[in-house]
Amino acid sequence: MRAVQLTATAGLLALPACSFLEGLAEQGITETSGPNGRLAYVIECDEFGREVADCFAAAGDLCPTGYDVIDRVSRVMTDTDIDGNVSSFEDNSLFIECK
Repeated sequence: MRAVQLTATAGLLALPACSFLEGLAEQGITETSGPNGRLAYVIECDEFGREVADCFAAAGDLCPTGYDVIDRVSRVMTDTDIDGNVSSFEDNSLFIECK
């Protein structure tokens, strides 16, 4: 009987974790492992109306004990539509590993 209760409890604990990870994906945040085997995240900065400063704030929220910046990508992308109109946008992302 006790094993059944532990299994049920473990299942209930897993639900919020799944919901949390699902919520991250919807925000342009992907959980992964860093080069040192610690918890890491890739944060898409320009999606969802985020500025680069917002990405660093999100990194602090995701890693309350601190983080290392593993990589930061910042580039300007251009696109030409069928009518020849050119538009450009920034593509910024941050790869961090929690301490």
